[in-house]
Amino acid sequence: VPEVYGTEYNKTARKEAFRQGIKILERPIRKKFAAIFFFHVLEHVPNPKSFLEEQIKMLKPGGKIGISVPNQDGPIKYVSSSSFNLPPHHLTHWRLETLQKLAEETGLKVERFAYEPLCARDYYYYSYHWVEYRFPGHSRTQQFLRNLLHSILPKMFQLVFKVLNKFGKKSISLFKGQAIYILMSKPEK
Repeated sequence: VPEVYGTEYNKTARKEAFRQGIKILERPIRKKFAAIFFFHVLEHVPNPKSFLEEQIKMLKPGGKIGISVPNQDGPIKYVSSSSFNLPPHHLTHWRLETLQKLAEETGLKVERFAYEPLCARDYYYYSYHWVEYRFPGHSRTQQFLRNLLHSILPKMFQLVFKVLNKFGKKSISLFKGQAIYILMSKPEK
């Protein structure tokens, strides 16, 4: 069984991690790891390149780094009014090409990437914001179109997910990209 470590600033989260048997590392870290993962962290860091370079220092040669970030080419691009996607919450925005460039600049090799598909729990949120994004304005025609689409789209998505559920599927990969998952490796040297 591999050893699992974590880092955490929140005291309550540290206690929960300890309760689950996860060792919390204190800074400075001198240990070398075979794999380092951080999910929805990079977009909160003021200097992502420096942050990643610090992670690479803790990685063994040939080790893997896995990252997940919100995908700016995914549905979130239609949610321009979301305070969660703006500073001070998200300091940076990411696309696959941006992550690939970051890997290149830090000497990492991209092994593979994937997109998180659109899940049933999120369809209403994104369909609502897509309509607001595509049909802005206050004319009667625009208001009519928004109202019509707000009444049709949720029902349409609900039906699609009901059919998918019958076939054991919980997501639509056609509408990919809520998040990007990328796996990179450090050269063996």
